[in-house]
Amino acid sequence: MPVDFAALTIGCFVRVTHVSPHSRNERFEVGNIHEVVGWTSPSGETFGNISRSADKPIKHSLVSVRIGPEEKHSKRGWWNVRFASCEIVAPTRSPDGDRAILKRMSELTNFHDVTVIVDGCEMSAPGIVLAAASPVLNAMLSTAMQEGTSKTITLGDVSSCAARVWLSYISTGELHAEDSLLVDIANLSDMYEMPELLGIVAEQMCKNVQPDTAGIFLRTLRTLPQSKGTALAYKRLSERVRGDASLFEGMMNDGGVQRGTKRKAKPRRTSGKASVSGERVEKQKFVR
Repeated sequence: MPVDFAALTIGCFVRVTHVSPHSRNERFEVGNIHEVVGWTSPSGETFGNISRSADKPIKHSLVSVRIGPEEKHSKRGWWNVRFASCEIVAPTRSPDGDRAILKRMSELTNFHDVTVIVDGCEMSAPGIVLAAASPVLNAMLSTAMQEGTSKTITLGDVSSCAARVWLSYISTGELHAEDSLLVDIANLSDMYEMPELLGIVAEQMCKNVQPDTAGIFLRTLRTLPQSKGTALAYKRLSERVRGDASLFEGMMNDGGVQRGTKRKAKPRRTSGKASVSGERVEKQKFVR
């Protein structure tokens, strides 16, 4: 099947399916797999590195692949091939294997170099995993901030249970939270700029809402900085609550939705605010 140009990305791989008998590159053979470094779409848009000729217009529907080590268009560098002469090679991934490796890393506590303190409890985690999970944690641990020099992070305004669940997600990629615990996880994911986790939490709120959590879930989604994901989750949850008498009654008994203040912009990293259980609290400041 010819390459779908919409599915191409720089760094993906394609397999050669056809070679013209007039090909001038002996390295280019059917069955070989090459890295994509650029392409031109059927409409003529160019992406990445593509060979250009000063006296000829650039051809459409070409893929530029790496043939050899040279960082230029040559027989030992990058080479152009027509879309119809190759196919994308789907990467082989093992999600279960990835999770197993992360879990083993979390269990190797002798390699944990960061201490997380919350509600009087101390927990440990590998700093490199924390930094990879959150740009905020990365900034805290890789600079001369207090957390970076002491390798200690203090979490405020969340329970030790929420912190454990949050660290477990970072270490294993699995979220084990329900009911009001999702509120704390949502605020931690917002505070430490983890949009993927926030999306998972919002989805869980929509799926697992109960009469006693309808109000706090709606207030939490309302008070979080509005993104496309949180706005859609708030809309879906609102529609579900309005359409279910027991959920609507539970929300009203809990004070409705207006207790929180809707925020439109994300707070600054140095003095932002996050909401915990529907109330505004001061976000942890970075200390230099």
